[in-house]
Amino acid sequence: MPEDLTTRDVVQQVDARLARVEDDLRHLRSDTNVGFSQLTQRFDQLQWRLIGLFVLTWVTVISLVWLKP
Repeated sequence: MPEDLTTRDVVQQVDARLARVEDDLRHLRSDTNVGFSQLTQRFDQLQWRLIGLFVLTWVTVISLVWLKP
């Protein structure tokens, strides 16, 4: 025969489960923030490399035009 659960027991169980869900969401949010910060750093590095490549290409083309025999 099942146990008789009072309203207080049910509310305590729901509270405990909600607390676990909140903790899981906080952990997921912190992991997601770390991942996005790493991704942002990677994009910043690639952006500077792309700018450097563009400048190098531009300087090369301009020097070839000016030093054309």
